[in-house]
Amino acid sequence: MKRYLAAIPLLLTGTSVISPSEALAGVGDPVVIQGDSVERPRLQQVKSDAERHGTPLAEAIEQYAKKAEAARKVRPNWPDGPPGRPEIEIDDLSLTEIDDLGALAKTKGITLEESIDRWGWAEEFTKFAAGLRNEFPGQIAAVAMVDDGRGAQFGFKGPVPPAALESARKLPARVELAGDRGYTEEEFRATTSQLLQTLSEQPGVAVAAVADAEPFTGKIEFKVKFKEAAAGVAAESLQELIRSSTTQKNINAVVSRDDGLTVPVNEDSYLRGGGHQERTDGTPWCTMGFNITNGTTRRSSTAEHCADDPYLWYINHPTQGGDRTTISRMFRSTSFDVASYNEGGKTLTRTFYANVNSPRYADDALWADDGVPVCVYGRVSGHACSIVDYHTGERGNVIVEHAVTTGGDSGGPWFWNNTAYGIHAGRAYTDGPSRFTGVGYSPWGSSWQVWTR
Repeated sequence: MKRYLAAIPLLLTGTSVISPSEALAGVGDPVVIQGDSVERPRLQQVKSDAERHGTPLAEAIEQYAKKAEAARKVRPNWPDGPPGRPEIEIDDLSLTEIDDLGALAKTKGITLEESIDRWGWAEEFTKFAAGLRNEFPGQIAAVAMVDDGRGAQFGFKGPVPPAALESARKLPARVELAGDRGYTEEEFRATTSQLLQTLSEQPGVAVAAVADAEPFTGKIEFKVKFKEAAAGVAAESLQELIRSSTTQKNINAVVSRDDGLTVPVNEDSYLRGGGHQERTDGTPWCTMGFNITNGTTRRSSTAEHCADDPYLWYINHPTQGGDRTTISRMFRSTSFDVASYNEGGKTLTRTFYANVNSPRYADDALWADDGVPVCVYGRVSGHACSIVDYHTGERGNVIVEHAVTTGGDSGGPWFWNNTAYGIHAGRAYTDGPSRFTGVGYSPWGSSWQVWTR
């Protein structure tokens, strides 16, 4: 569900001289900062050259990257060998991030240029959000990129900290900050999960699901499908139940009826050809995720529902030899849809496949905030991108706006550029949007993290 900036009573510009104390005089009043847009002179030159020669922008960028790679004099940090794409930057954008922006443009039905204009600052946003959480622990209520990449929202449990307001001025977008939400991100997710469980346990309910969750506004939308014996029951009958089931007065939970609702669908098809993972009888299976480490030991990872077998074949892509090794199951989570295997006869690396034959380095692992762009690699669907829609509050599930995956993709990495975001799980429901398990909070256990460069 797309989110847009609300009408705001107070507007600050990126060069405003209004002090934080004056701006926050009305405690809880939303504040907006209009940041300065990003200037990309080198990319603008590439665009101009492309227009002059009648060349598509993507092709012109490739030509620029080849020349820049050939002229490189200092080798980048490649501890596990060279990646599949040149690590070249055009202004603030790396070539791999432009690849992701191009795939996102395809999903959204827009041009590469428009995708860059909207989401080209996504990495700056996610790193800013991570820093905000570190600086103000226990105070953050909501973080989201909104308005199709044109803006951002930040909510706080109490008043907006003046330091957060000043820091937000540096973002190149329209930023809204609001205080006095009354809950933290963790409390909002816990409430969402608790209310979903309450609905699911009602005797007349066959299926219950989170349809949307907006921490900034406090609104949670649930859908329910009733059992045949309770077919005449109205969803309104559950409304008072969930309102009385939480002490969070600023959270507004609503329930609607959906007779077509189905349970979450895992994508682990037996019938898809090719990819990274096979069962030992040769049956095509799932996709491998990021490699993980606890500081001393390293493992490979995949989805928990792909880990029925204690042994699987891991298969490299053709450019990396296409060879295989047997891997052994080491861990299977009971709380999240993640599992881990050992490395078999291979050496684990800090790289992951972002596309066929194209490995990238993982340089970070972060929480996937609402509204940020994300991409997935699956052995069937390949490289595809979407936008984070909402978090369900259970099993670390993150729902994106589009259905960009299919059977056989489960276990694959969700990422943006070189940042790890999740392990693919499946669809939110039959024919629904794709979903993944977030890796920002280490679903394999507190000591295990994505292995990064």
